[in-house]
Amino acid sequence: IPATGGARSARGTVIRTLVLVFLATFLWLQLHVINLTGRNSPSPTAVNETLFSLVPQELH
Repeated sequence: IPATGGARSARGTVIRTLVLVFLATFLWLQLHVINLTGRNSPSPTAVNETLFSLVPQELH
């Protein structure tokens, strides 16, 4: 009985665990960034005023 079968399944378990940890971390970071951007979003009028201030006065 070759020992490679046990090593292969152990390696598969480690890879599966690493993938799950990566996915969990990635999803946590995505949710964290969404919460940060959602809390500090400016009002649409403030965004429009900022954009108008970037346009030269001759083009208004």
